[in-house]
Amino acid sequence: MLKSALLDAIRTELRRHDLSHFQEDKVVVPGCPRCRKRFYTVPQFISHITDDVLPPLLDRLSSEKHG
Repeated sequence: MLKSALLDAIRTELRRHDLSHFQEDKVVVPGCPRCRKRFYTVPQFISHITDDVLPPLLDRLSSEKHG
């Protein structure tokens, strides 16, 4: 996979996630609306990206390269 295509894929996925809010059991909670994962601080959001978003993305991109 070309470096530019890899970077585009990563950018696209990262832009789907944000430090916002969503509704859970009729209560608005802070977190990532896409994943419906709660967090309250920017460091928790960064951990979400590095621990929850990037590993599956890189696995998927890696398997596309070989498959």
